Amino acid sequence: MLVSRGPRWSEWLVAALVGAALLFASNLLVPPPDQVPAGHPERFAYMAQAPFAFDGQFPHRILWPLLAHVAGWFGLGPVGFSQTCSAALLAVVVWFARQRGAAWLAAGLIGGVVAASGAVLVYRPLACYSDPLSFALLLLTVHHAARPIAFWLLVFVGALSHEFVFFFAPWLVWLRREAGGTWRGSATGLAGALLAYAGWRFLVKVLTPAAAPTASYDALYYVLNNFWVPWLLPGLWALLLQVMLAEFGASLALAVAAFRARVQGTGGAVGALLFVGCLLSLEVLAYDVMRFASFAFVPVVLGGVVLANVRHGTWCLVALLVAAVCGYAWDHPVAMQQGGRTFTRLAGEMMALVVPHVTEGSRVAFGDALAAQRAAFAQQASTWLWIGAALVAIVGVGLWLGKRLGQDRRDAGQSPSGSVSR
Repeated sequence: MLVSRGPRWSEWLVAALVGAALLFASNLLVPPPDQVPAGHPERFAYMAQAPFAFDGQFPHRILWPLLAHVAGWFGLGPVGFSQTCSAALLAVVVWFARQRGAAWLAAGLIGGVVAASGAVLVYRPLACYSDPLSFALLLLTVHHAARPIAFWLLVFVGALSHEFVFFFAPWLVWLRREAGGTWRGSATGLAGALLAYAGWRFLVKVLTPAAAPTASYDALYYVLNNFWVPWLLPGLWALLLQVMLAEFGASLALAVAAFRARVQGTGGAVGALLFVGCLLSLEVLAYDVMRFASFAFVPVVLGGVVLANVRHGTWCLVALLVAAVCGYAWDHPVAMQQGGRTFTRLAGEMMALVVPHVTEGSRVAFGDALAAQRAAFAQQASTWLWIGAALVAIVGVGLWLGKRLGQDRRDAGQSPSGSVSR
C-alpha cells in the first residue's frame, strides 16, 4: 500500500517523539543507572568534561564526549545523554522504516523490537559507551547507500564515534556496488574516509599531552593482549551467537529473511557472508560479544520494513515485539546483568577453564585451547544443544520468510527496499 509522508521536518519530529516513548517503555525492562558505571564509561564521562583537552584514554573517539559536553550546557549529565543517544537510535530506526514505506504503526513496532533488544538494553549497564550513537550513524549510512558523498562522509563521522565501522568496510563497499556505485568509486570513497580518519588520528597524537595514557589503548594494545587469537575464537564466536539469540530472539528471523529476500541495504547472499564475516572479525581485537551482537539490529530493521509492507505483516511485528519483550525479561532476571543469565553461566565456565592457560605476553596454545573449549561445551551440552536448535529453527523460518517476502513484493510491484514502486 502507498504510505503518505509529511514534510521532512515533521517526519523527524514524530520519529523523535516515538523514539523517546519507546525508550521510556524500555526502561521498564532495564532501568538506567543512577550514576556513571565504573570502567570505560567513567573514562568517556571524564573526556566529556573537556573533549578538546585530548587527555583521555580514547581521545580519537571524540564524537560522544563532544556531544555530551554540549549537552552539559543544558544541564544534561553523561547518563542522561547516554539515554538520549539510545532515544536517537530508536528515532532513526522509526524514521528509516518510514522512509522505506512503513506506516507509522509498523514503524513504531519495528522501533519497539529494537528497543527490546541488546542494541538498546545492553547499554543500560554500559551507559556512556558511544555504541548507540554509532549504530544510529550506521543505519543512516545504509540509508544513503545510493549517495556516495553522504555515504562515505557518514562512515568518517561514524569513525569519530568508534573506529569499528571500518571493520565493516567490505560489506559497506558491497552496499555501494549494489546501489549503483563502481568498484573504483567505492574504493576511492573508502580510501578517502580512511585517509581523513588517519589524518584525524595524527592530529590527535600531536595534540595529546605527553602525560596522557592514550597509548595504553591504541591498536597495538589490543593486538598484544588478544590472547584468545586464534585458537579460542571458535568458543568466542559461539558465545557471540548465544548472546545474539538472547538479545534478539525470534526477531533474528527478520535478519535472515532480509538477506534472503535481497532487501536493499543488505547486499543479498554475498552481503550476508560479508556482514557475518565482518562481525566475526571484530572478535579478533576485542571479546565484547555483548556489544558486537547488537549489530544484528541492522538486518533486523531491514527485514521488519519489508514485513511491514505485506499482508498481515503488522500483526507479525506485534507478535515479534511481544516475543522480544518476554524473551529479554526471561533471560535477564537481573536487569542490569550484561548478556543475561545464560551467557553469564556459559561464559563464566568457559573462562574458568581458559584462564589457567593464559600467561602474560603469550597466547593460549592450540592443545590447551582445544581442551578448554571441549570441556566447556561438554559441561553445558544440553544448553548448547538448545541454543543450536533454536538458531537452526530461526534460520529455517527466516529463509522461508525471506522467500515469501520476496515473492509478495514482486507480486505487489514493490521495489527491493520494501516500499511501493512509484
